[in-house]
Amino acid sequence: MKIKKYTRVTAFFLAVCTVLLMLPLSVRADEYWPDGVKTQSKSAIVMEVNTGTVLYEKKSHEKHYPASITKIMTVLLAIENCDMDEVVTFSADAVFKNEGDTSHIARNLGEKLTMEQCLYAVMLESANECAYAVAEHVGQKLGGDYRTFIDLMNKRAKELGCTDTHFNNCNGLPDEDHWVSAYDMALISAEAYKNETFRMIAGSPSYTLPKTNKCKAEYPCHNHHKMIYPFRGDSSHLYKYCTGGKTGYTTVANNTLVSFAEKDGITLVCVVMDAATPDHYTDTRKLFDYCFENFQALNIPANHPARDEIIGWELMGPKIQAVRDSVSKDFVIVYRTCANLYGYGIDESIRRINLAKERGADYAYVDGIKSVGEL
Repeated sequence: MKIKKYTRVTAFFLAVCTVLLMLPLSVRADEYWPDGVKTQSKSAIVMEVNTGTVLYEKKSHEKHYPASITKIMTVLLAIENCDMDEVVTFSADAVFKNEGDTSHIARNLGEKLTMEQCLYAVMLESANECAYAVAEHVGQKLGGDYRTFIDLMNKRAKELGCTDTHFNNCNGLPDEDHWVSAYDMALISAEAYKNETFRMIAGSPSYTLPKTNKCKAEYPCHNHHKMIYPFRGDSSHLYKYCTGGKTGYTTVANNTLVSFAEKDGITLVCVVMDAATPDHYTDTRKLFDYCFENFQALNIPANHPARDEIIGWELMGPKIQAVRDSVSKDFVIVYRTCANLYGYGIDESIRRINLAKERGADYAYVDGIKSVGEL
C-alpha cells in the first residue's frame, strides 16, 4: 500500500509497545502490533480523515460494486459546484429511470426542490431520482448534461488519488462498468467529510421536505444508517461516536457501508464492502472500537526542536506511517495505548525511539521530508 504525502495540518505516527524497544535485533514488530479484529466483510478499511493514515485494511484495493455509497461522490460534487438554494427541476429521465423497484421518494415530473432538499433526500432516504436530478442539474450548469456529471465524478476521483474506481452512474444502481475499492471510497468519503455542509447532511437523523409545486404534503426523511438513527425501529446498532455515513445495497453489491466516527480528537472513516446482513454494522463497530482503543492523538508544537526526528519512521511488517505538512509543519503523533511511549513526554519519546534505533530494532528510517511508503 502506498502512503501519499499529505499537506494537512495533522499527520500520524503509529508506534509499537514496550518490548520492541528492549528486545534484540531478531524481534519483529508485527509480533507486538495490536491484535487485529476478524471481519466478515469481503473488503474493509479504516482511515483517519485528516491525514489519510490507514489504521486497518482488508483487501482494500479489491474492486467491488458500491451500490448507494456512490452517492457520497454525487453529494460532494453538488456541494462543490452549487449553492444550496439553487432550484432543481425533475426531468422525465430523473423520475422514470430511477423509481419503480429502486430506492426513491416518489418525486414527480416537473417537481422543484432546492439543492439542499435534494441532498438530504439523497443521503438520508437514498433517493435515486433525486441523485439523478442533482447530476443533471450540475451537468447542465457546467454546460453539458447528465454524462458531463459522470465524467466529473471520474475526474474528481482521480484528483483524490483513486486508482481502482470507475463511475458510470450517479446513484450506484447495478452496472458492470461501475466499481470502486474500499480504499478509494475512503479517500472520497474523507474528502467529503471535510466539508461542513456534507457533515451536517450526512449526520442528520431526520429531515422534513416541505410541500412543493407537485406535492401537497410534507415528506419526512429518516437516515437509513442504523448507527445514527434507529431506522425501522432497530436501535441495536446505534453507536454514540458515529457522526455520519451512507448505506448501500443491491443484490450484486450486497451490503456496503460508509461510516464516520469521532472520539478523543481522532476522526475516522470506515468502509466495508460486500457484506452480509448484519455484518456491515457489526464489522464497522468492531473496527471503530479497535482503532479508538489502540490509538490516540498527541499534538506536537510547531516550534519543538526535535520534530524532524519524530516523523518518518516505518516498521518492517506493520507500517508506522508519518507524514509532515510541508507548509504548516504541524502534525499529530498517535501511539498505541499500551506502547512504551505512551504516557511519556515528547523528549522522552524521542530518546526511546533513538535508543531502539541504536539497538538495531527492526524498523527503517525514512528522511523526514519524504513521504513514508513501502520499503
